[in-house]
Amino acid sequence: MTDKDEEIFDDALNALDDITLSDEEKVSTTSSAEAHNEQINQEEATTFQAPFPYAPEINDPNIRIDETSVKYLVDTAQYEPAIDMMINILRSKEKKVDKNVVVELVLKIVQNGKISFIDRLLPYLSLAVASNDPILKMNVNNLMLYIKIDYDKVIKKLKDEIQLVCDAIYEQYNTTYIPLVDLVYNVGTSIEVISTILNEMIKNKEIDGKIDIAKNIFEYEPKGALYRCPHCGKEIDPNAESCPYCWNDIYKCGICFNFIKEEEKVVCPFCNATFHEKHLVEWVKKSGTCPVCQNKLTQTEIATVLCAICGMEIKKGEKDIFECPYCKAAGHLNHWKEYVEVYGECPECHKKIDKNQINLKKK
Repeated sequence: MTDKDEEIFDDALNALDDITLSDEEKVSTTSSAEAHNEQINQEEATTFQAPFPYAPEINDPNIRIDETSVKYLVDTAQYEPAIDMMINILRSKEKKVDKNVVVELVLKIVQNGKISFIDRLLPYLSLAVASNDPILKMNVNNLMLYIKIDYDKVIKKLKDEIQLVCDAIYEQYNTTYIPLVDLVYNVGTSIEVISTILNEMIKNKEIDGKIDIAKNIFEYEPKGALYRCPHCGKEIDPNAESCPYCWNDIYKCGICFNFIKEEEKVVCPFCNATFHEKHLVEWVKKSGTCPVCQNKLTQTEIATVLCAICGMEIKKGEKDIFECPYCKAAGHLNHWKEYVEVYGECPECHKKIDKNQINLKKK
């Protein structure tokens, strides 16, 4: 900074010092700012409207999930509350709820010339379409003879909106980990519908990614975004050793060369090379060595696996373990002895095993 720049800067500071507000003015100014911000927040909340109506609350006491009640509402031409009830019947996870009643009632409404009343219900019919119930599928196919054009238009628009929101979130926040609740907020409908449509899009290769059901997150895979932090999901340099956004260490798999999530990581006990657990286990099953340092390894040295005999976990590093010499199925040594004594073969590949092989392989 030059002497002239410093003079200008000092003059600006002095000018600010001369500007003072009375206590009343300060309170007034602060209150006005807060009121203005609150007004903006309220306007944003009221002006945003998702392209599709949100589903009614699943536990709303005024919207009972009851076949008799919904039939009564349709019979008495109370279509609006009937649609709310039908939406929640389709969303219900209760096995005793008969979803066929919704399809039958929608068909009745359409045949009565009231097709406009079912517009709000159309996205939720995707839950019936995706069902594995053969009777429900048959009834849905019959219904589609009357509404397929309208249904297809709605589903196409729903898919387009999901794609737009995924792209917008990725571009704005540079993350590919998209919570399903964010998609519901921006698109509308419900988490059940969004999950169903996303699964269909993934299956049809209309969008790349996968749904983490446990976390209710869509792991989006936009074209060109091959290297993402496994911790925060933001795109990073493929050679990065730590993430510049969340500062976590980055590890690459020595087999597939992609980044590793912390819960998927295993380390070779000899060379400390990192791998996806499932990749290294499969590699060791076939070769019996580390792909980097070539030291001999067993799968039980690197991961927790299930005993091929009893089905219980074999903790990583646990001793007295035997592996089938053919398929590498691992198990507790005593369990192998008892099993081979009776059956004389491997429980997985069914190849003959002599009990002397087990004694020779004892670690």
